[in-house]
Amino acid sequence: RSHLAAVLRVEPGRIGLDQPLLGLGLDSIMAIELKAAVEARLGIAVPIAALLTGPSLAELAATLVDHAPLELPQKPAAEAEQPNAFPLSYGQLAMWFQHRVAPDSVFNPVYAARLRAPLDVSALRAAFQRVLDRHPALRTSFALRDGEPLQLVHEDVAVSLRHESAHGLPADEAERRLNAFAAQPFDLEAGPLFRVYVLSVGPEEHLLAMASHHLVTDLWSQAIIISEVGRLYAAPGATLGRPGMHYAEHVLRQRELLDSPAGGELWGYWSRQLAGELPLLNLPTARRRPPV
Repeated sequence: RSHLAAVLRVEPGRIGLDQPLLGLGLDSIMAIELKAAVEARLGIAVPIAALLTGPSLAELAATLVDHAPLELPQKPAAEAEQPNAFPLSYGQLAMWFQHRVAPDSVFNPVYAARLRAPLDVSALRAAFQRVLDRHPALRTSFALRDGEPLQLVHEDVAVSLRHESAHGLPADEAERRLNAFAAQPFDLEAGPLFRVYVLSVGPEEHLLAMASHHLVTDLWSQAIIISEVGRLYAAPGATLGRPGMHYAEHVLRQRELLDSPAGGELWGYWSRQLAGELPLLNLPTARRRPPV
């Protein structure tokens, strides 16, 4: 119940044994978070389909009893003992391949906010720098070595934060600058793959945009980043606990799991599911289907 309450952001006492979890706000993102929490803390594999139906706590407990323990590899050594170069996750490999096929494509999750208060740009830069120092993924670039893509974690990277003034400029000019920032492609090899843009449109009105390449963050990650930056900007002396797992550790655990007997079962299942000719979906479109 405590694991479930943490995911749903409710008090444990609000969760009745026979109450459907959908009534407490369980959505697909929370289901994925709950699956990860159960597997990490209880060591039991949970089918995502069993969670998306919105079972009650009693039904979920019965489902867990019926499933075998999940054999996870030992947690790898801490980040300080990891080399600065390590493989890509399978999700990253797919995106990296897409980038190689179409280098001009833009895979930039962007977070934007309007700040209505006096802004201390130096303090904001310092807060972003601490978050950059805290998360190795934000200091990562990608290189091809011996025909294999690797992600390289750099130790000392200064945050890329640009501040401009748009006082007296038309509103569409501010929008144009923000759109240009969001659409600017990243150089995967040179980096950095995380940048911040602040546009002051008045003495106490500022537009903040934060962009990164999808290889190093997603929208969930950006929500965590902006939350941490907010805490550090409001209280520069604040301390943040160590993240539970760095991405290098996740990649190693993923590869070890997929190389294990449990991984063999997963490969076999999806090979059968995806065997044969791919279906062609003749959906109504506004233009001719492209060759790629």
